[in-house]
Amino acid sequence: MIFAQVGWGKGGYVEDGANDGSLSGAVLSPRDDEPGALASYASGLKRGFGRHGVSMVDPQFYVTMISGARDGNLPLYDYYTRSLTRASFDAVEVRRYAKQVLQFQSSLDVDRWVSPTVLFNSFNDPLSQVALLLAQASIAEWKSKKSGKPLLISLALDEQALRDRASLDEYLDAISTLDAKGFYLCVRRNDPSYPASYEEDVLVNLMYLTYVLGNRNSFEVVHGYTDIVGALLLAAGAEAICSGWYSNLRQFSLARFMPTTGGRSPRPRYTSRQLMNSIFVNPEMYQIAQAGKLADVISVTGYDTEMGNDPLKADWPRKASCLHHWKVLSNIGKTVTADKKVAERLTALEGLLKVAQATYSDLGSAGVTFEPMTGPREVTMWQRAVKRFRAEVGLR
Repeated sequence: MIFAQVGWGKGGYVEDGANDGSLSGAVLSPRDDEPGALASYASGLKRGFGRHGVSMVDPQFYVTMISGARDGNLPLYDYYTRSLTRASFDAVEVRRYAKQVLQFQSSLDVDRWVSPTVLFNSFNDPLSQVALLLAQASIAEWKSKKSGKPLLISLALDEQALRDRASLDEYLDAISTLDAKGFYLCVRRNDPSYPASYEEDVLVNLMYLTYVLGNRNSFEVVHGYTDIVGALLLAAGAEAICSGWYSNLRQFSLARFMPTTGGRSPRPRYTSRQLMNSIFVNPEMYQIAQAGKLADVISVTGYDTEMGNDPLKADWPRKASCLHHWKVLSNIGKTVTADKKVAERLTALEGLLKVAQATYSDLGSAGVTFEPMTGPREVTMWQRAVKRFRAEVGLR
């Protein structure tokens, strides 16, 4: 399933994505709405998605530990306190934080509650234990409320934590015993470019984490701020991946919460199912059109008819680009998750990656050039990662 990662400037994106069948849920952002507006928006989404949709709120509690954070509306929420430190998390305070966060969510018309968490850099980091304490306190508070709403344990970790498989296994042993519905995971990316590149070992271990929680332990796993690479996580057993309309809603970085000096508008992109990537309209889509290969990369979502024969003249506003992007993600997700078994999902994913590799090769032979982040580099690495993951978990 594809969930909208909601941020500033909602503009009917989520409603349209729900109406066209691309989205199955949404993760709301307190930073970008005051409490009353967030409550109203949550109620509206509940009606829009109907009984099969999933709505929830990321409390964004991890922002409390960012000094001088650009935290928007977060200070308007009772559970949020600026500039917490490691010393702020004694047993009494941990219980209070959990109670306040869940108390706020109990007032909303949402389908899941999400626990507060802090960002940690490694599984041996003291803050990883704080995250575990917050999870345990949230479970105790959730049980006391008897609300009937499932609880997801939120974890926010730096991608470098996933380099260490031994420490990951130890942490998995601890969190796999937690009595909750599932997990909402956010992995901080250190590559500032979009799409950010993963190290192969890190990606394999992220698939492994997803597999252990989602497949072996039957937890519901939702990956926040996850873009096309999320196809690998769906294959490994994730229930849903989340993506938004800005690049900082498609991959998790604290840069979104840091002071900014502004910058230029992003270059328009086109998301191609055949390439498993989001490429630039200028010059890449233009080169593809000039080479007579446009039909090889057009995803045919209904939003991309404007691309025509001259992408440079296409009317391609942000909203159409986003709805198209979600539709492509949804189509990829449906292909990958058509079978419940992870082995079969991986086979379906490998088929998509094989097509992408062949399409890139054909375009290269036709003289089309790509920038590193939009070229075949990631697809090639994903193929290796899937093969390694298969071998490591014993899936043929």
